[in-house]
Amino acid sequence: MRDEVRVGERSVGSVLADRLGRGRAFVVAAGAERVVRALSRPPAGGGRAAVACRVLGGEPLACLDVRAEAEAARREDAVLVADLTGVSPLGCAALRLGADALVAPLSGALAGHALVAVAPGASVEAELPLALPDAHEVDEALLAGLLELDAAWGRASDCAQVLCAYLACHPAVERVGYPGLKGDASFEVAARTLRGGFGPLVDVRLAAGRDLDEALLVRAGVTARRLTLGEVRLHVGGGDAREVIGALERALAAADGDAGRRA
Repeated sequence: MRDEVRVGERSVGSVLADRLGRGRAFVVAAGAERVVRALSRPPAGGGRAAVACRVLGGEPLACLDVRAEAEAARREDAVLVADLTGVSPLGCAALRLGADALVAPLSGALAGHALVAVAPGASVEAELPLALPDAHEVDEALLAGLLELDAAWGRASDCAQVLCAYLACHPAVERVGYPGLKGDASFEVAARTLRGGFGPLVDVRLAAGRDLDEALLVRAGVTARRLTLGEVRLHVGGGDAREVIGALERALAAADGDAGRRA
């Protein structure tokens, strides 16, 4: 008999039900964007239209109120597909919140694949074999990979949370946007929507005349994307928060030409 991956005394099915909500979970050998498009395509024989919404993203960074979006979709007799790009594949129980399906890109050993979970009885479930014929249900081995990704996302979230506390007090920073900050406009929604952390994305608005050296951040596992003049979105890895803070301090100092400042 094959060994079963368990979490404490719990089976694969109960872990998935807890993390994702009731329904079936599949892994597909395709990128999340393609899967979202496939599930959002109107059924060949007619039927309910589908709406795809990203749970974490946008400018400014915000967490989607999945429950409210699901209720709005139902009023329009539409299907809601929750896109978990930027979220752990197990980091949002979107089906519990009313979504008809969720899609999450996978990385690491599962790179190039996507997790798909569909609510029981949803029209998406009937369309799945046609839209994604290579989908196969999550088993014990796949669950182990999903749990590893979830743990990595949690570490990155913890690092981002510490980094935000540092940035909020920095003289070179005018504003920090992060759903995990209590003063953030998205905090209440994120707190009831996300599980295991608030994610690795942090928006930073630099004070007038300030900048940062992005190359110094990459060495600490942090990437930066320019949003607007003076506003940067950081993607934080799961490294040591002290090292990340040190790299950020050096990146700010180097851009200002202040060689005397050190982390």
